[in-house]
Amino acid sequence: MLSRLNLLEAWPKIKAYLKDIGTTSPIVAYGAAMVLEKLASRFPETFKDASGLTAERIDTMVQVLKDKGLTTDEIKGKVAEVAKVAEESNDVGSSAEAADKISYDSEGAIRVKIGKNLLPYLHSEGTTVDPITASLLEKIVPGFRTGSVTAMKITVHRGGELFASYNIYQGGKSFEPTLPEEHVQPGEIIPISIEILPVEAFVKGLSSFELTNPAMMKWSADRETIEQFNLVGNGFTMKIAQDYSLAD
Repeated sequence: MLSRLNLLEAWPKIKAYLKDIGTTSPIVAYGAAMVLEKLASRFPETFKDASGLTAERIDTMVQVLKDKGLTTDEIKGKVAEVAKVAEESNDVGSSAEAADKISYDSEGAIRVKIGKNLLPYLHSEGTTVDPITASLLEKIVPGFRTGSVTAMKITVHRGGELFASYNIYQGGKSFEPTLPEEHVQPGEIIPISIEILPVEAFVKGLSSFELTNPAMMKWSADRETIEQFNLVGNGFTMKIAQDYSLAD
């Protein structure tokens, strides 16, 4: 059966996700398997590497839709939308991104895992991690363009609470922001939303901070406070207050 579906080699990577989908509905799990089969037949050389990511993101989508109260038939219809992408796209990764877009449109966020370094990611196998891609951001973030350096706002959705932080997309193929340790914990799965932040709003959202001189070097200030960030035309200003109590 697996051999006929071209899924034999990928089975160790996908079986747990299909089993999890099956707890929602065997019919939905069958639909997910058909998505994977279509990808395996269209992309025989690259499917195995993409199979785990695709299966997990479909599994996550099904869980999101289930949590939002969609019926089995409605979830089956969403899986069919992913299947259509598998049939028409020329990119083996597009089906995973289609599933994430459906999740994002439904929940207003994307569910990610948090690594030990506080980086959010979509899937991992051994030491290989699949980060949030720029191509995915183009699908879920209005106005986002791959290759264009952009200030971004990342909001962690924890129950009824929202925790915002800011980062810069550097223009590469992926977006890998380090989230504040006050917002996330390594190993957890958490929804985050992402949006473009206008430069004015980015500057307004900056918080003051302090630099200290624990080595007590005389050529450096004892303490520096950086605050009052402003944008004036194309210029950026800030106030730096220094304490030279250790100076001769």
